[in-house]
Formats: sequence, structure tokens, C-alpha cells
Amino acid sequence: MPSTALLHGRRHLRRFVKLGGGVALLASAGCAKFPPPGTTNSNFTQVTFSMTVQRQININYNYVVAITASPLVNPPPQGAPQPVFDPSKNPNGFVAGSPTHYVMFNAANENIQPFQLYRFALQSEIPNPSDPTNPINLKISAPSTRGVITNFQPVNAGTNSNPGTSTTLQFTLFVNLLGDTDAQAQALQTLQVQFLNMNTTQATSSRVIDFLGTRGTPNFQVVDLRTSNQYSSNSGGVQPTGDCPDPDVGIQSWSISVTPAG
Repeated sequence: MPSTALLHGRRHLRRFVKLGGGVALLASAGCAKFPPPGTTNSNFTQVTFSMTVQRQININYNYVVAITASPLVNPPPQGAPQPVFDPSKNPNGFVAGSPTHYVMFNAANENIQPFQLYRFALQSEIPNPSDPTNPINLKISAPSTRGVITNFQPVNAGTNSNPGTSTTLQFTLFVNLLGDTDAQAQALQTLQVQFLNMNTTQATSSRVIDFLGTRGTPNFQVVDLRTSNQYSSNSGGVQPTGDCPDPDVGIQSWSISVTPAG
């Protein structure tokens, strides 16, 4: 997991400690519930994300789905999540724009809870003096307190020396997890989505990253939550293959399926 700073809900701020170049929050004991409320809810739209790499899912790599959740039908494109090419110039090292959430694959929990939902802090919660124009504080994120992702495809990740068998990551996110309240989640109409695969989030000369679009023209997928639909690399989504030097990073194909409630 990248060394992002941690925020544990609007009402659960306690104390911060330095973690590398960022800030980590120590959550107070006794707050967690399992299963957390809001994990799944048939009254909310389901969105299934699937991403296949060119060779195998690598236990040592970072696989992220970055999301900007919006109540607008046509949210501004500048708020969409975008890749970071130079981690040393970005507060979290992997995503830019104004993403509200991201889901990260955690190989250590691949048989229990392999997909962790994180929420970025708002400027109104924790101001960021270095970038006061962004409504999202890209320095601060933490595991969502709204619930956990329980619907996913089993993963057997591997390394170059000990190959696994999985080439695809797939999970289903209930939209109620993307609002601080059910009312906020019900108001959401659009997601802007970016797939981000990296061998590391650190600023090194050997860093490799792949994403939707090309380095010259990064892309993102707009997802309409109001109707049943499927978006994919085979239906108009530009996703070149063979352009990534590491096949464990390179995106072979992807899809996003929307199933409205009811």
C-alpha cells in the first residue's frame, strides 16, 4: 500500500504521526464493527469492476481503481482521476485529479478481504495549504468506515519467482459505500473511473505504470449509475496493449458493469 496519509471518518480524528513523507492517523480502538453497516444493500446500484493484465497479478505490485463519485450527470473532466507520472511531485504518488475514493488490491488478504475501499479527505475536513483549489485533499486518505467489499472473484497472486494463476481482478461495489450517508449515496449519478497498475508508487527510475489511455493522452471512463450498462475496452474504451514493458503491469482488458437497484 502506498504511504498515503490516513483519515478515519469525519468524527474519528484522534492524533497523527509521521509516516515517511506523509501523515498517518491512529484510529481509536473499539470503533470497528464487523461486518460494518452498509457493506451490501439491494436498494443501491451495484458496479462490478474487472481488469485483466497481460501476464499475471503480482503480489508485490499496486493495482488501484480510482473513482470520482458525483451527483452530477456531467461532472467536469478536470475532476476525474488521472495517473501520476512523477510520484515525487504528487502527495500520494499514484493518482491526481479530484478522486473521492479508490479501491486497492491487498494481496496479503487475498483470501479474506483482497479489495480495500479508501476515501480521500475533503478540503473542508482537512485543508491542504499547498493546493487550496482542489476540493479533495490528495494527501489524506483512509479505509472507508461505510463498509467492506464482500463480493469479489478469488485471487491467486504470484511473483516472477513464484507465479500465481490469476490474471484478473474483479469485485462488485455497492454504491451506498460511496456516500457518507445513504442519502448522499442515493444522490450519486456518475462515476469517473481510472484503472492504475504500478510496480511501485515510489519515485524510482524503474517505476512502470499503466492506465486507461496513453501517456500522451490519459483517458478515464464515465459511468452512468442511472441505467444498466456495460463499459469495456472492447466497446469504445481506448486501451492499447503491448505498450507496457512489464506484462504484470500492462492492462490487457477491462470492464465496468452497472446493475441498478431493483
